[in-house]
Amino acid sequence: MDVLVVGAGPVGLVMAAELRRHGATVRIVDKRAEPLPYCRAIGVTPRTLEVYEDMGIARAMVEAGLWLDGVRIEIAGMPNRTLTADFSDLPFGNLGLPQPETERILTEHLARLGVAVERG
Repeated sequence: MDVLVVGAGPVGLVMAAELRRHGATVRIVDKRAEPLPYCRAIGVTPRTLEVYEDMGIARAMVEAGLWLDGVRIEIAGMPNRTLTADFSDLPFGNLGLPQPETERILTEHLARLGVAVERG
């Protein structure tokens, strides 16, 4: 099966990698000449890390990130709140990983599968 994936953000990169891993011929394109240098997202949930583990890239993600054990919420005009989470019963916790790092790791993984992102 031939598949065209449009967009090389985290979702497109995972989609292309998983399609390729399961035997599809994949082409992935993105209109941007370069990946975005800033974050649109930073949090990686425990379930996403489980999926990355199945893909064989969880260790790379964990090594590039920081474990999050709480979050501080600041909204103008409201009292600040600090929330903590206990994920000790799960194989992974919440990971803080900037989107450019996520995309770098996913792009490298995809390249190991023989697929290059076509940009611009």
